[in-house]
Amino acid sequence: MDYCAKLSGEVLSRYSNKIESVGLRKCPYDIPKSDWINDMKIWPPVTYPDVYNYLIVTPGEFTMEALKAFKSLDAYNFVLSGWVMPLYVLNPKSSYRDNDLFTIIRGKVLPSQRVSVSPHNVWVAVQRDGVVVTGHCTCMAG
Repeated sequence: MDYCAKLSGEVLSRYSNKIESVGLRKCPYDIPKSDWINDMKIWPPVTYPDVYNYLIVTPGEFTMEALKAFKSLDAYNFVLSGWVMPLYVLNPKSSYRDNDLFTIIRGKVLPSQRVSVSPHNVWVAVQRDGVVVTGHCTCMAG
């Protein structure tokens, strides 16, 4: 996919810092499928407060007002309706990581507004205790 080749300037710098901050040597979108495991049993225990803290409390480029427009029930219904495709965990023994302090989860999600468009690629880095550290989506919002 070579996602980073499509980025430039400050966007590429921020994205590269995000990847490096969780001990990855390569963009999660460019890591081969053979390095990913389809097993929910090895996911960290992420809870609603973990997601809330990441989206609302953690400083980021989006404001609290922008995120208040989000409808949480819609997100739940999207998962139930199959808009979230299977999610995969990066093998802790993968050569593309410097440490196993974070669980990296990758997948695809269908856009909520245009069903005829290709799915967006997403990834998230989570600590063992469920704290969401960072994430990314190939949608316009990132």
